Amino acid sequence: KPVNMDPAFAELYSSMQVYQNIFSKLVYTDANFQIIPGLAKAWTQADPVTWDFELVDNAVFHNDEPFTSADVAFTFERLFDPQIGAPNAVFFGAVDKVEPQGDYKLRITLKHPWGSFLADLASALEIVNEKAVTTLDPRLEPVGTGPFKLTEWVKDDHIALDRWDKYFAPERPYLDRVIFKAISDDTVRLTGLQ
Repeated sequence: KPVNMDPAFAELYSSMQVYQNIFSKLVYTDANFQIIPGLAKAWTQADPVTWDFELVDNAVFHNDEPFTSADVAFTFERLFDPQIGAPNAVFFGAVDKVEPQGDYKLRITLKHPWGSFLADLASALEIVNEKAVTTLDPRLEPVGTGPFKLTEWVKDDHIALDRWDKYFAPERPYLDRVIFKAISDDTVRLTGLQ
């Protein structure tokens, strides 16, 4: 069963299965393992250690805060904060600086060339909102820009996510609601499947 909805602490795959529907990433990988746009609609590598990103300008967090490059910078700052002790920081040890270049442009400078940089962004960097993270408990009340918004979490039973009508990808998501059921007993799980 999911235990934590804070993407800085990817503790259990069952939690990740839920929160990856709540948060968005800069980039994703498709079925052919190609890097495709997410919150970043375009990117270029200026030199071996410098990456420039152009961000979408229509993403909105579930608390109605607009998404900007400052949210990406905050996400990295939070990952690297020693007081947080975020395990996911290990994926981004080569990142030297994250600099907003206006609301919808971003430059990430690496300490050294890093071949899997985009793939790592696609696998482990969900973007968070500073206001949400500092005013709510991000482990229990996640606020992202993803296709679904957390609407109900009944401990040891289910988590309900409802469609986010302000999702930045046109005509998505296709579903109105997704419910994750936590069934720990194998017999009950088999009966439910049948």
